[in-house]
Amino acid sequence: MADFDLIMVPGHYHHKRVNGSKYMDRKNGYTAMKEPNVLKQRIQDFLVELPPFSMMNEKEVERIMSGIKIKYVDKGETFFRQNDPADRYFYLIRKGAVKLERLEGGVNILVDVCGEGDLFGIRPVIANQPYLSTATAQEESIVYGVATEDMREIMAHNPKVSSFLAASFAAGTRKDRRKENTDGLVFLQTGEVFQEEKLLEVQTLKVLREPVTCSPETSIEVAASIMTLEKVSSIIVVNEDNFPKGILTDSDIRRIVGLRRLELDRPISEVMHSPVICLPPGSTYADAQMTMTQHNISQIIITRDGTDESPIEGVFSEGDMVVYQGNSPGMIIKRMKRTRDTDMLRRIREKADLLLERYLEHDVAITFISDIMTAINDALFVRAIEISQERIAEETGRTPPVKFTWVAIGSLGRKEQIIRTDQDHAILFEEVPRDQYTEVKKYFLDLASHVVDIMVACGFKKCPANMMASNPRWCLSIEEWKGQFSQWIRSPDSDSILHANIFMDYRSVYGEINLTKELTAHIFKIIHDSKIFLTYLAKYAVETPPPLSFFRNFILEKDGAHKNQFDIKLRAMLPLVDAGRVLILEQKVGRINNTIDRFEKLAEVDAKNAELYLDARDAYDVLMKLRAQNGIKNSNTGRYFPPDNLSKVQRLLLRNSFNPIGQLQEVLTIRFRLKFF
Repeated sequence: MADFDLIMVPGHYHHKRVNGSKYMDRKNGYTAMKEPNVLKQRIQDFLVELPPFSMMNEKEVERIMSGIKIKYVDKGETFFRQNDPADRYFYLIRKGAVKLERLEGGVNILVDVCGEGDLFGIRPVIANQPYLSTATAQEESIVYGVATEDMREIMAHNPKVSSFLAASFAAGTRKDRRKENTDGLVFLQTGEVFQEEKLLEVQTLKVLREPVTCSPETSIEVAASIMTLEKVSSIIVVNEDNFPKGILTDSDIRRIVGLRRLELDRPISEVMHSPVICLPPGSTYADAQMTMTQHNISQIIITRDGTDESPIEGVFSEGDMVVYQGNSPGMIIKRMKRTRDTDMLRRIREKADLLLERYLEHDVAITFISDIMTAINDALFVRAIEISQERIAEETGRTPPVKFTWVAIGSLGRKEQIIRTDQDHAILFEEVPRDQYTEVKKYFLDLASHVVDIMVACGFKKCPANMMASNPRWCLSIEEWKGQFSQWIRSPDSDSILHANIFMDYRSVYGEINLTKELTAHIFKIIHDSKIFLTYLAKYAVETPPPLSFFRNFILEKDGAHKNQFDIKLRAMLPLVDAGRVLILEQKVGRINNTIDRFEKLAEVDAKNAELYLDARDAYDVLMKLRAQNGIKNSNTGRYFPPDNLSKVQRLLLRNSFNPIGQLQEVLTIRFRLKFF
């Protein structure tokens, strides 16, 4: 492998492998050729399109250019080996591909394959650690070497660059972003590298107050007096070892007094909430947000080991979150629950878009974003349903005649609706006698119509295909739904497959969840009895090939309102969604609707294709983020956009995300013998 052949790009140098040429000039021990500096501009044009260089100012870019070097590498040549000491450079691929392998138990494990625009070898040089893997050129490549010393200096004064490179520390090791890097960002705290303006969600919780505690034997009256004296909204019940055993809030006390449930001299242990929800020291604001949202609570207890079997160290409340953040997801949801005004609901929901914009700006992991936005959207639907029931009761005196459940379908059912798009939902209600059916259904159709109008006012458009609970076709009793799915599964024509794909991803948002469990059990039984259905699903899933032409150009819309635009939903996302759905059904795995979760589960149960499923997971991650970024940028759904409007790195990420599509479709073709179908 040739050493770096270009030094001091800001001068008039041109890189070239030369030996003994009269045009050679020697500088710092490297060979370079004095020629008009066209090359410098080309390199710079390439760099400034890619993070972290795109996050730098002019002087910082110039500093990087002053020390950049170039390697020409033949296929099979090695950059560095596992456990080697760190070099003075990390690498950016200009052309070609480099594979990273890690030796474990005498076996070489493929960690990653890096292509054009990818960085590798970052962690060892920044953290001054040995290399964790071996980097080998998979094909003839051109690679830029970036001086670590220059980058360290820039990172010390540029928080955005520091954040990006810190997040890239995992290069050379495949990581599960959902488990190891929940919020998508890791910040440096070592040596000369630091981060001044951390995103709140990744910061460690700051406990603003000491916990106010009492024993389980303390009376309700005394506990209330302590809370008043200490000016706190809750009191923690602890045992003799200072382990938290319960919590009582001021709203609990008001309810007890108002309803005269108990005498105030009764012990607090009779009314406290137990068990308590705990987190360990070092937890982040993101951890607190998700925990509060998932458990619908406003107080979290910090204990020594994060359980209720260790001493209490502090209390963190939603009020504390507000002090630091203003609009947390939990606060947005709480405000939704408190309002009955549709216009106010709309304004509250718009705050979630600001939250989303901030998350995207700071490169927070899409899995974290989708969890948060799903919780907010679910809360909005729940409040819309509650308000609608109240209005119907006020207008007509009618209440829900039987148990029912409101189900989300499509992207909301899969917990993938990050930006506000259209509504996709349905209603399941209990079976009723025939003579009551018409009146019962009329009530739920009326309810659905109210909900749809509220959601429209909040920025969620009506489904163009009318796949909404307000459509009599999708407002059915449980037995009707069983019959509907049976028909789709047993008679899988094109319409049946289309509807099955959409409605299969249902998820209960409000009401009687046992109805959906009953329907799920029925669906799996029918699928087991009608195995040909999965073959039809597989056939449908391979009908949209990877969206690249013969010349590797993006396949664009040829006519209509979106002519010359790329349809990221139809051509890239849905093929992955459809493949994940049929493969998870084949494995007889239920209750996993999310596409990323499906691929992660498939990697567990179908180990021989694990690498492909993880690649598909990562690809879908990229596509979700790209769509959200375009939606926020253009104030639309993000579905259509001209590829030329993307940055170089976005186009690269988009193109690379297509790779698993063809491979998954090949798996489906072989597994379901589609060539003979």
